[in-house]
Amino acid sequence: MIIAAEYSFNAGKEKIETEYPSYLKEIKEVITCADALLCKNKKSKEKTMTDKMLFSPVELNKEFKKYFTPKEWTNYKVRCDYSNEHYIKRLSTKICW
Repeated sequence: MIIAAEYSFNAGKEKIETEYPSYLKEIKEVITCADALLCKNKKSKEKTMTDKMLFSPVELNKEFKKYFTPKEWTNYKVRCDYSNEHYIKRLSTKICW
């Protein structure tokens, strides 16, 4: 696999590069070792893309796990609770034209 693009939110890339360079190196190694073509085995059921082969998220996760596990990386979930203060207020009545 290749790294096709990078996105840094709130200068996160710079922070990781300076504070956790060894972790970043391991992540990049795993990405280059993973074979994405092995994971392109999900047949689309969408009307506009019938039978087109897509990447399977489940298989991609397995492929990454295959390389992260020997490096002693583990999975864990982080629960995120977001406040509602920035949500858009919805109209109480449905308007259809």
